[in-house]
Parts: sequence; structure tokens; C-alpha cells
Amino acid sequence: MVDVFQAPSECSGTLDANFFQTHNASAKSSAFINLREICDHHKLPPGNYVVVPSTFEPNEEGDYVLRVFSERNNDQVQYVVHRFTISSER
Repeated sequence: MVDVFQAPSECSGTLDANFFQTHNASAKSSAFINLREICDHHKLPPGNYVVVPSTFEPNEEGDYVLRVFSERNNDQVQYVVHRFTISSER
């Protein structure tokens, strides 16, 4: 499953649990099923977004490949990739 959130303008690269508890996703995977590949099509307004992948089972680690295609030629697109671990422990 993948959730896409519009990034806040003051985003410094790290978002805490409070952000995800108080913001709705701008886009989500169409289904939350146990597959190795998910392909979706979303129309989003211009802006900065945070893409959050997840595994089907909780507390599992996974490797992800993210491919983004645009219907419009845009030379101003910038991708910043951060590797992170999400834990339910506090």
C-alpha cells in the first residue's frame, strides 16, 4: 500500500507521528492487498508530496521501488529520497 500526503511548506525532511495523525492522505492505493506490485493512477495538483509505502503485515521491513510518471513534460520535477524506518514503539 502507498499513501501520498501533501508536504507542509515548512517540511524539513522529517515528519512526526502527529503529522500523519492529523492529515489525510491526498491519494492512496486503490486496494490494500498482499501483492508485490501496486500500480495506480492519481491526479494531484502541483506541489510537494510525501510518499509513504507500507508492508501488508505490521512490523515487517520491505524494500521499495517507486516509479513516477507524468503526463506533462516538466523539467522542474525534483525527487528527494529518504530512507527511514517506521516503528510503532514510542
